[in-house]
Amino acid sequence: MRSSSSSAHKALEALGVKLRGIRLDAGLSGRALGHLTGWHSSKVSKIEHGRQTPTVSLGIIPLGADRSNIWPAEGFWMFDAAEVTVELVSGHLTITQPREVAMYGDAFAALAELAVYGSDARALITSAIAALDG
Repeated sequence: MRSSSSSAHKALEALGVKLRGIRLDAGLSGRALGHLTGWHSSKVSKIEHGRQTPTVSLGIIPLGADRSNIWPAEGFWMFDAAEVTVELVSGHLTITQPREVAMYGDAFAALAELAVYGSDARALITSAIAALDG
């Protein structure tokens, strides 16, 4: 049986390989990906080479979750407590007004509460893959 730190290291290596593959498939340099994600290019390199634990968490909202009170009308990305990028059909907006950023922060927190993480998220992904292979 592998130790959890060994498993975590292997997962980080796999994440780095996957990130590098996606970046190269998209024709992006490390610097360009860093710019798009709000990261420094050295962080992209560290993740790709397994030298740093990413500060990213993957949460999946189960299909049956009750989202009746928290259904955002548009996709959005929060880079920090000062800026939100909102995706629209015709382009994107950058939100910087603190009151408006806080509204997206509240929506994100509500969605994050519905999400599952870790082994529960992995189980949902595995189930979805099995359904596609079925």
